[in-house]
Order: sequence, then C-alpha cells, then structure tokens
Amino acid sequence: MRITHSKNAASAKSYFELSDYLDAEPNQSLKGRWFGRAAAMLGLEGEVDKKHFDRLVDNQMPFTGEQLTARYREDRRVGTDLTFSTPKSVSLLWATTQDNAILEAVQEAANDTLADLEQDAQTRVNHSRGVMSLQKTGNIVGASWLHTTSRPVDGWPDPSLHVHCFVINATHTGDRWTAVDLSDVVRDSGLYEAMFQSRLAENMIQLGYPVVRSARDFEIEGVSRETIEKFSRRTAVIEEAAQENGITNAKEKGTLGAKTRDKKSTSVIPTAELPQKWRSEMTASEGAIFDHLAQSRSPAPQGSSAAPKAVDIAIEHCFEREAVIRERALLRQSILNGIGSASVEQIKQEMSQRDFVRQGNDNHALISTREVLKEEQSLLSFARQGRGRVRPLSIDHPIDRQFLSDEQQHAIRSLLSSKDRVQILRGVAGSGKTTMMHEAIDAIEKAGKPVTVLAPTAEAAHGVLAEQEGFKAETLARFLADERSHADAKDGVTKDGVIWIDEAALVGTKDMAAIARIAEQQNSRIILSGDARQHQPVSRGLPFYLLESQAGIAPLEVSTIRRQSGSYKQAVELLSRGDVAAGIERLDELGRVEEIAADEERNRRLASDYADSIQDKQSSLVIAPSHAEREAITEAIRDELKSRGVVSGDEQRITTLRSKRLTQAQRSDPASYAPGDVVEFVTKGKGGFKAGDRLKVAEVGKDSVIASCQKGRVELPLHSPKSFDVFQEKQQRFAAGDVIRITKNKRAGKSPGEKRLNNGSLATLKGFTDAGDLELSNGQTIAAKWGHIDHGVTVTSYGSQGKTYDRVFVAQSSLSFPASSPEQAYVSASRGRKSVTIYTDDKQALMQAVSNHHPAQNASDLVEAATDSPLAGKSGLHQRATQIGLRASQFAAKQIERFQKWMLSHSQKPQYAR
Repeated sequence: MRITHSKNAASAKSYFELSDYLDAEPNQSLKGRWFGRAAAMLGLEGEVDKKHFDRLVDNQMPFTGEQLTARYREDRRVGTDLTFSTPKSVSLLWATTQDNAILEAVQEAANDTLADLEQDAQTRVNHSRGVMSLQKTGNIVGASWLHTTSRPVDGWPDPSLHVHCFVINATHTGDRWTAVDLSDVVRDSGLYEAMFQSRLAENMIQLGYPVVRSARDFEIEGVSRETIEKFSRRTAVIEEAAQENGITNAKEKGTLGAKTRDKKSTSVIPTAELPQKWRSEMTASEGAIFDHLAQSRSPAPQGSSAAPKAVDIAIEHCFEREAVIRERALLRQSILNGIGSASVEQIKQEMSQRDFVRQGNDNHALISTREVLKEEQSLLSFARQGRGRVRPLSIDHPIDRQFLSDEQQHAIRSLLSSKDRVQILRGVAGSGKTTMMHEAIDAIEKAGKPVTVLAPTAEAAHGVLAEQEGFKAETLARFLADERSHADAKDGVTKDGVIWIDEAALVGTKDMAAIARIAEQQNSRIILSGDARQHQPVSRGLPFYLLESQAGIAPLEVSTIRRQSGSYKQAVELLSRGDVAAGIERLDELGRVEEIAADEERNRRLASDYADSIQDKQSSLVIAPSHAEREAITEAIRDELKSRGVVSGDEQRITTLRSKRLTQAQRSDPASYAPGDVVEFVTKGKGGFKAGDRLKVAEVGKDSVIASCQKGRVELPLHSPKSFDVFQEKQQRFAAGDVIRITKNKRAGKSPGEKRLNNGSLATLKGFTDAGDLELSNGQTIAAKWGHIDHGVTVTSYGSQGKTYDRVFVAQSSLSFPASSPEQAYVSASRGRKSVTIYTDDKQALMQAVSNHHPAQNASDLVEAATDSPLAGKSGLHQRATQIGLRASQFAAKQIERFQKWMLSHSQKPQYAR
C-alpha cells in the first residue's frame, strides 16, 4: 500500500479528473465511491460528486460550503492518498478476459480493508502548550476510484488494477469536526497491504481462478514471471532510473516514479483498443494460458483452514530475531503466510486463541511467547542462584601490567575476588577491555582454572582474539555445536573453569541460555565483557541488559576511553553515554561533519579524502550504515583509486554470492525462493548432500522447490532448513589493489600455507592466477568460483564493530537515515584512533536520524502480564515480598556501581588500550 500525503488542494482536485490514466474523453468526470463512517455522517453515499469532493478538499462542508474543521492554514494537509495495487497477473487476467467480476473483487477487497483501517483514525488533542495526546475517533471521510492502467510508456500503458482511496483531512470526535491523524495507519501500512492481498486472493479463488502465494502477495497460478515482467514496463523504467541514481529506498523510488512518468493522456492508442494491443504483445503460448484460465475456472472447494500453520510459521519467523514484537507485526506475517489458504478473519480468530505473554491491548499490544520467556527465566535463575555461591578466582593476584590504570586494575581485582558465578565487565569502546582480558585470564590460569574464550563472530574470535591477541579463542556457534567440548562433564574443557565471552552484548538470549546450561553442567563460571550501548544482537533478546536489570548483577564498569584523545575523545565520550546530539554537535564544531548536498560531489570528496589518507600510510576505514550507500560510495572510491593507480590492471568479472538472510521459517517456505537463487549446504542435508554442496533453484511450486545440481534436478529438503543457506548471485568487477571482504567463514584447506578465512575480514587483492583465481596480498589464493566475497573498501557500521583504524570516514546521507541509530553513530565514530569525518547531505536530518532509538526488549519486560511468571500462583503477600526482594537487589547493584564510579573518578592513570 502506497501512502501519499497532499498539501496542494489544486493538485488533489486535478488528480482525479479522469476516470483512468487513459480515457477516450479526457474531461469525463470520475465515477468514484464514497467510503467511511464520517462520510455517512456528512450525508455522502454512493457515487462521488466532484463539487462535493472539491469542497471537502477546501475544508468545506460538502453541501453548504461552510468551513468544516475549526482550524485552517494555507499549508494544511488537504488529504492522504492510499493506493492498493493488485499483483500484475491479476491485472493481466482482467486485461485479456475483460471479466469485470475481477474489478468487483478488487474493489471489495479494498472496501473491506478500508473498514479495518478506519478503526485507526485518530485526532490530536492539545491539553496545554507543548502537551498533546492522540484520541481515537474511528471514522474517516474518503472517496475511492478504481484505475485499470499504469502510466503510459512509449505511448501506451500496461494493465494495472489499483484503487486510489483519498482520505480527507477531517474526522468527527463526537461533538466537532477536526483534522484526522493517520499515523497509526502509516505505521501499520504493511498489515493493511497484507489484508488487501489476502482478501483479493480469496475473492479470486471464489471466482474460480487458482492462485499461488509469493513472499509479499500472490500471483495467478500458471502466469510466468517472464510474462509479468513484459507488462511491468513502468517498474522497469523506475528501477533503471533508480539504479542510475543509486536509489534503493522504496519511498525515494516512488518520488522517482513521478519524475520519470509520461503524462496521463499521452497514449496514441484509444482506450477501447487497449485489450487488443495487450493481446498482440503476448506470444501464442502466453495467450493460451489466459484462455485456459478463463475457460476452466471453477470455485475451489472449501477446505480446512490453514490458519494454525500460518500462525505457527509466523511465530517461528518473527521470534527468531526478536524477543518482543508488536502483535500486529505477527498478525501481518500470519496473514501473508495464509494468503490463498486462510482468510483474514480465520487468522485473527486463530491468534486470539494463542497464549502469548502480552502487554497492552488493541493496536499497541506487545507480545512474546512462553518459550522465549522460559528461556530468559532459566538464564536469570542460573545467574541469581549463583550470586555469592562460588569461591573467588584469585584474591591476592599482583597486577603484572603496571601500565593499567587504577580503574582497570580495580575492575580486574573485583572480577577476580567476586563470589558471583556470572560477572559482567562493561567497558566503553576503546577502554582497553582486551588488555584487561590478558591480565585477568593470566591470573585465572595461574590459579589453576581453565579459561574458554569465545566471541560471537569469526572475525572477533579468530581475527582479533586469536591472530592479533594470541588467545585460544573460538566462535560461540562453534562451541555450542561441538558437543565434544562439553558433553562429558569429566573431561569437558570448561570443567570447574571459566567461560569468557568477549563482545557479549552481541549475543542473543538463546545462545546465552545455552551457555548457562553448559556452565551449570560443568560447574563453570561465566564472564561477559562488552558494551551494551554498541550494536544489539542479531538474534532475539538482550541478555546483557537482562542480567544487569533483573538478576541483580552489578557490572564492573570501565568508562575511561583510551583509544582517542583531546576533543575527539570528548565527542566519543558523549556518544558512549547516549548523548548523541551533543556528540555529533561536538564533532561538527571540530569540523568533522561535512555537509554536501550533491551526491556525486559528496562521494567524490569522501573518496579523495580516503585516498589521501591511505597515501599518507594511515590505516583507514570507510563506514556506511546502509548497504545501498555502501555500494554507492564503494564505486566512487574505486574510481578515485583507479585514477591514482592504487587499483590497476584489467578488471575481472566475478560471480559473487549475497545471503538473502532468510530465517529458518523462511527457508522452509517455497514462497521465499525465486529461480536463480543459489542454495549452499552448511552441514549434511537430507538427500545425500554434504557441507559445501550447491544447488541452483530452477522451479518454485506451491509446496516444493526444484533445483539443479550435478545429480540433475532434485527437490530441495525444505523440511531441514538448518542444513543450508540461500544466496542471490551478483556480478561484480575486481582488479589488483581492491580491498576484498570475506562474507563467509572458510576453513583452511590442505594446501601448504593456506589459512582459514573469517567472515568480515578484509584483505587486498594482489592479482589473479592464470586460472582466474584471486591472489591476496597475504599470500592466500581464493577460488573465483567460491563467490563469498564482496568489495571491502566500505563496511557497514555493524561490520565495523571491534575494528580500530587511524582514520575513519562515514558516508551517512539520507540514503542511510533509515539505518541510523544512536548505536550506529557511537560505533561508527569510535572506530578511529586519530579522527573521524562524517559526510552527509543534511546535518539537521542526520542529527534526527541518529537520535531515533528503537530498543529491543526482553520477554521478561512483559512478565507482569505473564500467567506463568515467577510470582504467578503465589499468595499476594508472597508476591509482594518477592517483588521487594528483587527491587532491593537491583537498587543495591546500582548503588555499588555508583560507588565504584565515585571512587575511581579521581584516580585515572595515563591511557593504554588495544
């Protein structure tokens, strides 16, 4: 569903002067239909009268011309256009059959969805200066028009059924007319789009047309992708212009669509002749498919609802990466999963019967599952029961590294003398946590305790901790997967020892709970070091925060930054405390925020500054928050490096692989696949596949995916989605001097000198072998056919965490604002030792973008609404006592933390950090 707000009354009136984008009589009046409870209050029903519509646009009563709402400004919003578009195959089916029952099906689906959407209508209520709230009204005034074609391309349009629903900026509170607020409608536009598509699919099935679900909506079964793309010329024009301008954001593409369109009435083909024109563009086989659909249609028999399965899959998908979501987000995904097999109403009914952990109600409800809550409670139980229950690791350890500051030494001694089974070492970026690890682990091992060092990413574990720092480190995933590490409590590597997790704030609750279970089996302790103000876990939950807030664990905090100095350090300190606006303002005062409006000029400046930096032999890193901006700035930098001879020689085209980042639920769903996708097995898979085997998707059916491989055509084992990942191919050019980023872990082979490759690591391309393989400057060779590489001269903010460079350059224009956040700003700015420079097209908008905080939550945050919470089923007195005890422990933890900060505030020594 596309949403467009309008502040131009003349434009709103003229937009609907035609009954379609192409009309035999250009001045023919519209045949729209009124909708909405508020429209009925005004006496508006049936066909839209242009005079009445124009008056409403001018904020006047439709019949009398009196002013409608009390407040009126020249720049007021006159209304909002909500556009529902059908899948292209539905439009093509109507175009070839001229079955007007399809038009009725489209309008009915839109009307039913508008009735749901209307319930979200609100108005703003001003209580006093600067104090405002939203009041639900549940009524709107709207007019809708069904259009049948797209804008013309080369003189004629493609068939495109879509409904324009123009909502007037007015709603009734019960005693007066006032401006309508549609912010909830905008927020949940994805839900209403799903509702429309589901209802339309149901209507098409009732008309006898079979449908097949896709990832976002559906298509008429039997209509090929080639046919759909042939009649999607407007989309092709927009995509081509977007690619030329480096635009990937959907909203910006919509704006680009308006700039690239032909005029509404530039067709050289009369409207009545369009069906014949469309048919002439089809091949005989394409036309035969539509003829068959029209001749063989019959309403499908009513089967059992697939709502339970649709909701189950949605739960699995949504809660893989989030512990708490909006209930409407789950409803949307469930509706999408059930398109063609379960109605919107059946999905709603099924969800109402599920036992979620819930907070709030109506459209603001937050939910989690009992499974997620149980996972968190088990982790909390382990941490709480372990408080004060173990012997100190080493009470009288003399600090060997005397260069460590008093703050660092105090944190180490506190950690070694603690009697808690779970401890948290919280340090800001650049505070020397890795150096402290060396000192603490040396002391623990001297005391006879084994230490297992883990990290959430391969680059952190193998690239930083192992190769750079000398620890015997492993990834968390590998440790959990390798049962030999902990299955035998007698011989386990962590028996009576310590599990130390670095960058622990990036670990999700599921993995942290698994570590806690192993620690309990092995009688081990857990030490977590990290910084919760940096990026959050990709998988669900915030266990770092959970343990601090609800287990009563007082973190040992190191807050003095040692990586930067002077005014740059002050700016990073502000960012580390969450004062993002002040931190960016400080960088701006230092001349470290460059505002250049023109994309080409801005990218060229950054590229030149980066090239100058590496020419000065400074280690340099370019960061872009979004992949779209990363790709745009990469091209600019490569052009600059080519002009200076840093990147040189003949370019070679390499087929690279980019993960589609599908959840496990999505990998088990045929709708997630498209012909050409590459499937690569990561473990043994059913069907005789082994790790490293590749398939290419050839055909996608309703319930299966057929792929090709050396064995021929095989069915993908969707029922074992853990065994493989799914990628899209991309053609990229590389030349000597390019920085290469590894995008997947690769173990060392048997060839002499071959080392493992870590996901996220960077290397410089030295050249190519005679066979076309890539030779890296470190002496390693990567087979061109491997494909898990990308240009690495620019990385995302998430990919930069844990890295340290002399100079950092951040490309952060409006293209990256949706991916901007306080965590991103802090991580990006803190990577440099000497300097950071941010390049943007709008400083003010940048400030707003990085200040938008969207914190994830834990299921335990909703625990008061959970029926199986630790307090459930107990007497009121017992509940109150338990609550008081928990709050007391949390209060004590905070007081200890404050005391530590006060004690250390005047005892800092010179900086030292890795």
